[in-house]
Amino acid sequence: MSSLYGSVDFLAHNIGHVSMRSANSVRKIVAAGDPVKSASAHNKGSSGVFFMANMLNRSASKRSSINAFQHAMTFLQSQSDGLRQAEKIYDRMLSLASLSADPMISDEDRIFLSEEFEALRQQSLTLAKSDLNGVSLFDEAAASTRYEITFGSQLSDQSGIAVEEKDVLYSSGTIEIDVNGGTAGETYSLWQGTQKLFDSGNWRTRGSARSYDYDRFIIEFGPNKPTTFQFKPLSAGNSANVFLNDGAGYPDNLIDDGVFDNKSYYLGQLGLPDDGSASGWESREGTKYTTLRNVTTQDANSDLTSLRLEVDSGTWFQVSGRYIPPEAESSVVGNARDLQVNLNPVGLGLLLENDDANGFPSISIATRVDAQKALDSMMREIEGVGEQLGRVGSNMNRVETSMDAAQDQVLSHEKTLSHMVDEDYAKELLELSKTRISRSQNGALLAQAMNLHQDIVNILI
Repeated sequence: MSSLYGSVDFLAHNIGHVSMRSANSVRKIVAAGDPVKSASAHNKGSSGVFFMANMLNRSASKRSSINAFQHAMTFLQSQSDGLRQAEKIYDRMLSLASLSADPMISDEDRIFLSEEFEALRQQSLTLAKSDLNGVSLFDEAAASTRYEITFGSQLSDQSGIAVEEKDVLYSSGTIEIDVNGGTAGETYSLWQGTQKLFDSGNWRTRGSARSYDYDRFIIEFGPNKPTTFQFKPLSAGNSANVFLNDGAGYPDNLIDDGVFDNKSYYLGQLGLPDDGSASGWESREGTKYTTLRNVTTQDANSDLTSLRLEVDSGTWFQVSGRYIPPEAESSVVGNARDLQVNLNPVGLGLLLENDDANGFPSISIATRVDAQKALDSMMREIEGVGEQLGRVGSNMNRVETSMDAAQDQVLSHEKTLSHMVDEDYAKELLELSKTRISRSQNGALLAQAMNLHQDIVNILI
């Protein structure tokens, strides 16, 4: 009897042990879908678990980049479609301008042509402001057409308060102002609406406004950024009297003798010592300041695109200014922890005449003269569309290349993980099969033993 009881106890214990092995195999098989859980379940150690987790994280990061690249491709395709549409509009506008420039056309026909031309112009401007999911497709600052904007011609050689205001088309940018007023001193200020961006204070130079050197201020401004200025000493000029617009025009009408005539003046007015260079300022060139003794700046707080240059002078002065539009900023697509691609900015033209004297009027074909000027303008705009399409094509190629690389890396990671997991999976399936057979056999033996035990009991009773 003790032997029988021992056999039953052994079989029951063995069935329990096999069941535990079976449950463990099931747990590992279930975990096979998760490499990290699988590594942990198979007791691969911390290094194995870390390897699996790191591989999964890298795959997830690359999938994030791939998702961003796919969205970028949709955006770039929308840009390309918009540019193609603009190209068709510009081609038609060019044809209309050509017809309107024909001296044989009647005034009545020119009116009809002009009306269609203006409707197309408005359509192109609407296209330039289009967006995809709230993100603008085109950046005005990236437009291929550039407009030269200068200040000074209306301000030169006067006394009192002189003012010149121009629409510079953007609410930010850089303006270089070259000033020469002589020893009496003038105040030069730059305004955006009612906001003063820059004030030179009382600024003096050597001699008179017609002789010796100019000084240059380089002012950068824009919403959500501090207004700064750089100072750059100039050496072109000597004792000869020269007017701003004489001969070849400023600065080509000046002789550069290499001498910084205003050195003692600007160092004192800026409140900094001579650095030992010829200009006394060489080590500081390119440095941006907000305030230096006489000179002050204030931050822009407006989206206005008009700039106003004012000069408060008791004597004659000369000033020359040049506006430089802001550089379009490139964007970045992709996961910051993984693959990223810089995208070139893309823009459309503003359809203005590149004629500063006329204040950048809208392109028109209302008259034959306007139509002739519009022909040149539209040719430039069509060339600009070609340039912008090249940028979009470059962006697409780089995004596609990066997306292919990310997909290849994800596939490689998945193969590695799959290979490691599949080995464990097959091993555990075999172990599960063995334990099930063993449990079935032990169960049958236990049933026989229990039946035998019951028979013996019946006999004894």
